[in-house]
Amino acid sequence: MLGVLAVLAAVLGVASAGKICDPAYECKYFFDAGTDLWKWDFSDSCNEGEEFLYEVPNRADNLAYHMQLCGIADHKCAPGSPYTTGTVLQTYDTEGGSACQVLGQGAPIFSAWPMDANNIPTGLNITFRGAPPIVGETTCDFNPVTEAYDYRHSVFQLKCDYSVPMMVVDTIVEGPTCFYNIYGRSKHACPETCNNM
Repeated sequence: MLGVLAVLAAVLGVASAGKICDPAYECKYFFDAGTDLWKWDFSDSCNEGEEFLYEVPNRADNLAYHMQLCGIADHKCAPGSPYTTGTVLQTYDTEGGSACQVLGQGAPIFSAWPMDANNIPTGLNITFRGAPPIVGETTCDFNPVTEAYDYRHSVFQLKCDYSVPMMVVDTIVEGPTCFYNIYGRSKHACPETCNNM
């Protein structure tokens, strides 16, 4: 039976010096494909000073995304902002200065891509829920079930690429509203088998 053996495991110790990993979770994912057990490990991707920056080309407002897969992005929103830190932040220029929004925070939600001809997953999705809407904000869709406006979400859709040591972002697309699809490549999206564990 296909299933996830473990999505997140609690970390007992504190992150080592130079690391900005979120101590609330271990950034590893295990997937049971029925015949094989696969593991992804992103824990070495949260080094201090090594956030991923994607600047959207040809934008007059200097739209940029600051990202960290397993911790908190180095960039911080202004202290006056309702939310200042997260795994994914969006910044852009406005007429009055600049704006910053937290698009992802907290523990990641992992899901494996379909298998290739050799029954190896070809990539991985990593989803982060964003900060809740600011009081009075109506940018995101209204959810009649919760009677509130939806949170922003961001999902890394990472293709396995052994030639990319950390991560390369190819593009970021918002769609539907307040849902940010981050398309990229990474060696970390290539699973290793755990059958000998």
